[in-house]
Amino acid sequence: MIETMQPRRWEGEDVTGWYVSPKVDGVRARWNGSEFISRGGKVLEAGGFDLPETTLDGELSAGSLALTLSALGADGDKSTLQFHPFDAPDVPGPFSERLGSVPRHAQTVCRDMDHFGDMVEKALLDGFEGVVCHHPTNLYASGASPRLLKQKPFRDSEARCVGITSTGRPSLVCDWNGVKIKIPNIPAKISANPPVGELVTFSFQETTAKGLPRHPIFDAVRNYE
Repeated sequence: MIETMQPRRWEGEDVTGWYVSPKVDGVRARWNGSEFISRGGKVLEAGGFDLPETTLDGELSAGSLALTLSALGADGDKSTLQFHPFDAPDVPGPFSERLGSVPRHAQTVCRDMDHFGDMVEKALLDGFEGVVCHHPTNLYASGASPRLLKQKPFRDSEARCVGITSTGRPSLVCDWNGVKIKIPNIPAKISANPPVGELVTFSFQETTAKGLPRHPIFDAVRNYE
């Protein structure tokens, strides 16, 4: 298991002076100097990359999570994968200093909140999920950090699949924080072989008055880490 720093959801905080970068839709990966490792400790066969021996934290992506998982498969097209590094966890010091060891990073310092809004809008227009904000003095530590924030129009979560509906268009039946929810519009290969007992990731717009995810969208079975 790889210990990684995780972002919290942006809730309106003033991020003036923070570093902001696009939120890539893919698989979190740790470059250890010779190969990519998932958060769960799996070696990710991603093809050849010209990267330094420095340990790098980042995201492997082929444009979306589904395309990334396909590319990482045994017969996947590795040439579609790109690595988007955003931190160097083994380098001591605050984020602003660690950033000097991150090649080809996409960090921009936020001038003010109008600039932040512009960066979020551009990231979405460019096909990214949203943005991630790093406080310049933040030290690298595992777990969720209040100085690492993500802003995206869709929330994401995970639930454990317990079955599939038997009538109408198939939907996964999942246990989400002790509540049964249905995730519709699943791929044919998932409906043919429901991942019962597995965690699945999904996105949703917001929660209802009862606290349930509104319009959940299936993303992937979380067995890739």
